[in-house]
Amino acid sequence: MTGEAAGGSHRAAASVLDDGNDLQPLDGKVAVVTGGGGSVGRAVALSLADAGARVCVLDRDVADLRETVSSAGSTASILFLQCDLGSVSEVSGAADFITRFDRPVDVLVHTADVHVRHGVDGGVVADLDEQYLVNLRGPYLMTQQLLPSLREGGGHIVFVNPTAEPGDTQYAMTRAGVRSLADETRREVEGSGVRVSTIHVGASAGDGPGESGRSVPDAVDIADCVMGALEMPARVEISEMHLRSRAGVGA
Repeated sequence: MTGEAAGGSHRAAASVLDDGNDLQPLDGKVAVVTGGGGSVGRAVALSLADAGARVCVLDRDVADLRETVSSAGSTASILFLQCDLGSVSEVSGAADFITRFDRPVDVLVHTADVHVRHGVDGGVVADLDEQYLVNLRGPYLMTQQLLPSLREGGGHIVFVNPTAEPGDTQYAMTRAGVRSLADETRREVEGSGVRVSTIHVGASAGDGPGESGRSVPDAVDIADCVMGALEMPARVEISEMHLRSRAGVGA
């Protein structure tokens, strides 16, 4: 596991409390984003950095992580940790590093995603194993190890959970598992001050970039939903949100 940081003063938070506005401020809070080298993870990390959070992004590809840190700019408080969510030892090492920060974890956003399209007939077991390890077991382990820190600070866990397309059985299995993981975690932490949100990301029919010509939401739109859930007043929780692009509607 390796780490690298871009330091500097925080950017002004976009949702600082003002004139009775009771949205949750993110300025100075510690936010961890898995899959931070991917398009969705990067968009979430940049949004958090823009809001003044101290962001730690995790992924297994160092080049992608460096691009995320570079995109945040020199004034953002952001660092990366190389971490393969499919590895128990790397997840444990990353979690141990994070829990040594000078404050509890306030935000944990899961965006890591491995997708290999297979049905039942002819499906490759090795691909199923990889999707299970990264999409489901990895978030389970990271959540498990950071949960004491999240409880200490009354934190927020967000699962970004793409919806599988018809016939994509292996991926659908892991994504159904993530939904169950989020639901059961929410039940476990009830009354502890920790909030749990799931952003379900689906596709709509049309001439889009998704498989079978289906259109999927942009990463920035997914990040906006994550930020909306995080900034809700502490007295409420967005437990589930369903996001899909609208067929035939341009940007």
